[in-house]
Amino acid sequence: MSEKEIKFTVCILNKKGKKDLKTFLDSLREEFEGFYRWGKTSSQVYKSLMKQKHITFILGRSEREIVSMTYLLEEKETFRFGIVIRKEWQRKGIGIKQTSFTLKYAERKGIDEVRLSCNLSLMNWYTSLGFHIIQAFNDREAPRVEMSILLKKRGS
Repeated sequence: MSEKEIKFTVCILNKKGKKDLKTFLDSLREEFEGFYRWGKTSSQVYKSLMKQKHITFILGRSEREIVSMTYLLEEKETFRFGIVIRKEWQRKGIGIKQTSFTLKYAERKGIDEVRLSCNLSLMNWYTSLGFHIIQAFNDREAPRVEMSILLKKRGS
């Protein structure tokens, strides 16, 4: 299956959905080592995500495997966005498709704003998708920015 044939599905956190999510996170140990500089393992990330009351996962599946995941985590006045793509599927346009699918889903659900935190190397990529910087963090080990997108104004 090519990147054009990736299917995106909203993951319901029933027994099968949780098992799929855990399997996917466990398969990404290498990606998580670079992504989570604070030393969290994929198992710790899974446990942390499962404690959240209002979280939606969207999985990107090829014919054989889950290749990508986004999540929307409800916070006080907004939703937090995150994305992980299997290393061998990166730089094939899946991130754009997955992010667009997730933002359209969020907009249909009545979500007004989505926020994320990313490192500086991804800042321009997120800007190209419509996110704007709301705060910068000058952490020596991991400089990053907080970004936001207002969904109601995207289509205008």
